[in-house]
Amino acid sequence: MSQSNILNEVCKIIESIGETKCISILDIGCGAANYWKSVYLKFKIKKWTGVDIESEQNIFLENNFIEFLKQLKENQDACPVDFAFFEKTKIENFVSSTTEKYDLIVCFCILSLFTKEKARFLISDFDKILNYHGLIAFCIPNEDFDLKSQEDFDDITYDLSINKFKLNSNEFMDFIKQYAVLYHKKISTYHWAIICRK
Repeated sequence: MSQSNILNEVCKIIESIGETKCISILDIGCGAANYWKSVYLKFKIKKWTGVDIESEQNIFLENNFIEFLKQLKENQDACPVDFAFFEKTKIENFVSSTTEKYDLIVCFCILSLFTKEKARFLISDFDKILNYHGLIAFCIPNEDFDLKSQEDFDDITYDLSINKFKLNSNEFMDFIKQYAVLYHKKISTYHWAIICRK
């Protein structure tokens, strides 16, 4: 399972519920946005907002993000794009203070960088900025994830902050209990899921 795989599942769900093909996206932990091809070739993106944690990786990500924008503009009319890096705590503030509403919120490999309590609060807060029929796609470590051996994980972001928690299947369902589960697979060391309002 990868980000691209789950975004393909997102596309199937959007198509199945007959929603508009013009969608607004919030990508929390966006990185260089290099897995979006599967979405922006199928759907017109009304607005794309990417936020991530500040780190030494920023210059690398910004250069790659410029390439993402070039591809986006080649495949559809230019759309409004916001791209910003925040301190980790300010990501929480962004979610709680933004007045925008989104059709799709994507949150890969970042929720577990917060404490479990803060991550639960953050995912609960998504409900306030989600449009009707909006979707949330995310992943979170499952019980097979080894929190003790993360120093071997080759990702600069993890030098800044490591995973704080993992969830077994029952804990995962409790974690997202305010939402309806449209898709959930436990593959390797992660839960991959797509959820929406009940």
